Amino acid sequence: PLPLINNVTVDGGDYLDVIVLSGEDLRVFHGYHDTFKLRNITITGGGLYAQGGQVEIDKCLFYNNVHSDSGGGLLLEQSGSSDVSLIVSDSIFNGNTSDRSGGAVSVQLDGETTGVFSFTNTLIDSNTARHSGGGLAMTTGSFRDQIHPFTISGCRIVDNQSGTSAGGAYINGAFELNDCWIAGNTSSENAGALYLTSDLSSTMTNCVIAGNSSERRTVYCKFDTYTGQSFSFKNITVSDNHLEDTESSVLLVDLGDDDVMTLTNSILWNPDISEISLSDMNNLTVSYSCIQDGYPGIGNLQSDPLFVDSSTYQLQGISPCIDTGLDLDITTDANGNKRPQGGAIDIGAFEYPGWPDAWRTYVDMPGHMILSWDPFWCNVQVWNPQQTANHEMPLFVILNVFGEYLFAPSFN
Repeated sequence: PLPLINNVTVDGGDYLDVIVLSGEDLRVFHGYHDTFKLRNITITGGGLYAQGGQVEIDKCLFYNNVHSDSGGGLLLEQSGSSDVSLIVSDSIFNGNTSDRSGGAVSVQLDGETTGVFSFTNTLIDSNTARHSGGGLAMTTGSFRDQIHPFTISGCRIVDNQSGTSAGGAYINGAFELNDCWIAGNTSSENAGALYLTSDLSSTMTNCVIAGNSSERRTVYCKFDTYTGQSFSFKNITVSDNHLEDTESSVLLVDLGDDDVMTLTNSILWNPDISEISLSDMNNLTVSYSCIQDGYPGIGNLQSDPLFVDSSTYQLQGISPCIDTGLDLDITTDANGNKRPQGGAIDIGAFEYPGWPDAWRTYVDMPGHMILSWDPFWCNVQVWNPQQTANHEMPLFVILNVFGEYLFAPSFN
């Protein structure tokens, strides 16, 4: 392999014009405790091995690399207590193969580090791992509380395969997944899309998880910390996934006694299979979400979300998910479009571009605590999608206040 010395930048000039190759199972580049950057390079053959160091990958193509170790395209391995980081942006990992974990990329940490680990606007496509993490496999050691979260933003993790678990990505450590498309991945056994295990608070926002296949489970969340951590999934769309074991569920949540998880403004619509199952503690709160087989919680729906099609998962104008979500201060959707577009935020990863093509009633309740029989006010607005007003439709509102139904007939 070609050694990478400290503080070197290898720049191919015009995008991907320089091709660096080696034979299978022979690493193209080898960095050791060094800071280096690869830009505009195509790497094919045995991939990149970084033993510690600060690694930055920008506008590179890792193509058809094959290796008997983990990380068919790229392996970053921490050595002892060395500081280490990995920043990948605007790159492509396609057709790479690992005999172990991480068909495209494997990150293995086993010490304290202040480094950053991020993937931004990167395509991870058609990679294969014999073990776990068909696309990505990222793990932390015993210093998890001193490591920045694995951050994956604006990435497409698609059509990857694993021999055991996590067809798309295996993540062991705190994570932040934002605006990602995780689709068409396959696992022979468990977790067709994602296997997520963490003992630190983590989030997933504005993500699509669709068309993944496995024997059981699509997303496995093992958050068993016993330290009172919180895990939040917001505005995700999970649909059209396939399970061989129809007794299994799309989302399995395994929480510790003091841990909590919230699923908000999300769509889980996978016909003919169970959507959510829990192991032991029932510390999962589902609210303002559209669940195919139903789930108890405030604002939840069990109505067809009415996608435009299964290639985009955008909402039709008459979707019940339009303007029925909870404001969580999320200002954009998975495509970067502004939220909200109508009278309220939408459920799911994508915001409908405008007001709905159906009637909607918006009730603005007071923010203070309401005691029994206390007078209070609320504002009610009605969106009429028709061209003319219907003066013969009087409006009345029934409010459910802590289980007590109140009739407000004074609206005209």
